[in-house]
Amino acid sequence: MKAFRQLLHSYFVRNNSKKAWRKVGDGRIEMPDYPDRAVLEGVVNALIHRNYMEIGSEVHIDMFDDRIEIYSPGGMVSGISLEGKDLLKIPSKQRNPILADIFSRLKYMERRGSGAK
Repeated sequence: MKAFRQLLHSYFVRNNSKKAWRKVGDGRIEMPDYPDRAVLEGVVNALIHRNYMEIGSEVHIDMFDDRIEIYSPGGMVSGISLEGKDLLKIPSKQRNPILADIFSRLKYMERRGSGAK
């Protein structure tokens, strides 16, 4: 898993991000556009919620000047549309509970079922 994490955000996101820096003492601290932990959680979320039945589809990471977008194939597990719905009142359902359990045990995700809050 460590190699997976390094491959995804070390090579792609880090190499394609702008980095600011702040001077401290006799050195400096790099401040990347996207914190490693945030990118990791986004990618893990995309993998956990992906619909693996869509043959030929894949998770995408697209980077723009002002944002990063992580796309995962598949809509809501129940098939409902989110338009006009209160996102805080939609119950969490797992599409891939085994993957969720593995990533949770590896501490690659925060709390299972927390959703976007």
